[in-house]
Amino acid sequence: MARSRGFASLAVGGFTLIELLVVIAMIALLMAILTSALSMARKQARATICMAALKQWGLCYQLYAADYGSKLPFYIGGK
Repeated sequence: MARSRGFASLAVGGFTLIELLVVIAMIALLMAILTSALSMARKQARATICMAALKQWGLCYQLYAADYGSKLPFYIGGK
């Protein structure tokens, strides 16, 4: 049984350089898209936290006003 030394015997190796470069480029593109999406999600999370804090401050002032005859605290700037 003799083995042929044609094209099929050369294709047994691993990946070619072009295939590796294409895969690396695809991974880089996906990472760029993912980074952008994560940045937007982070901004939305910060906005949600800020809105929750504002709601809590509003509730604080409402409860204070309810306890002290519908008057809010008066602040004079100082130290």
